[in-house]
Amino acid sequence: MTRTVLVRRFLVITALSTALAGLVTWRVRAVPVRGTLEWPRNHEPAAARPSSGPAPFYWEERNGILDVRPRRIDAARDFAVGLFGSGPGPAETEVALDGGDFSPTTVLVRAGTTLRIVNRDACSHELYVEGREDFTPLGTSPGNARTTQVREAGTFEIRDRLYAHVRGWVVAAADLVARGTVESSGAFAFADVPAGSYTLRVYYRGREVARRDVTVTDAGPVTVEPAVAVTLAGPGDSGP
Repeated sequence: MTRTVLVRRFLVITALSTALAGLVTWRVRAVPVRGTLEWPRNHEPAAARPSSGPAPFYWEERNGILDVRPRRIDAARDFAVGLFGSGPGPAETEVALDGGDFSPTTVLVRAGTTLRIVNRDACSHELYVEGREDFTPLGTSPGNARTTQVREAGTFEIRDRLYAHVRGWVVAAADLVARGTVESSGAFAFADVPAGSYTLRVYYRGREVARRDVTVTDAGPVTVEPAVAVTLAGPGDSGP
């Protein structure tokens, strides 16, 4: 084996080792970020009630036997949290129609990527976006999905031609880096976030209701403290 061949192999091995070391370092620097949302627990969001006719749900219609059940915020369903800043973001987003509504009701999408809506209900839905020719009513049967390209930043609302109560909001941003999960208790978490400076934003019904600057280091898990206070409209909030 010639000296030239040995040198070449040494250089290749050195390059691979450097690349692997960089990959391991990147993985170490990706740490979890956690925190808690706080909001007025007595807040009653307004229903998407039609102008005439019965209420969308039987528990919202007085029947002389059972009292009308008040609507309450479910953080897991109603809030969306994201980290915004520089760096790559999610290439695809999936949201479900489950239990007769979007879950969650607000979904964060990186502008220029794909949104996939999966119908997990036992009935069909005909989703549409008012004023958008690329999102007209189209039947999506149980178990199927509808895919659309979210080309530009902005916010839009998705409705259902068959069920007036179904409402979902899409917030698209060019600087979305990570989406978090939210529990009903208000606890939120991001799995693997690279070191850097970010803005944590909280959304409700498509509008921003809280924000906080967050710095992530490679020292370990980050806890956002104190709890992030969510500002909602007063009782009877009509939504956007």
